[in-house]
Amino acid sequence: MTPQQLQEYRIEREMDKRNAPMSDQELDALLPAEGYKILEPPADYVPIRTPARKLTATPAHETPEGYMIPEEDRSQARSRAMGAKRV
Repeated sequence: MTPQQLQEYRIEREMDKRNAPMSDQELDALLPAEGYKILEPPADYVPIRTPARKLTATPAHETPEGYMIPEEDRSQARSRAMGAKRV
């Protein structure tokens, strides 16, 4: 296993741990005792539990793509600032 694969495995394991379902005791400790109502899921609700649909990694590009803010020429900024002061 390469160092990159090992790192990806560690991150995936950590995310699985963080996104694990909470127990009733954990929810009781987190939520207030009054002021909300627990709703029943719809009768036709089926949670997705297929491993094929589980993402193993976030699809992201190695290089940044998309819109990049262009660098401003400092001389243009100074001349605009001086022009604004003269008015």
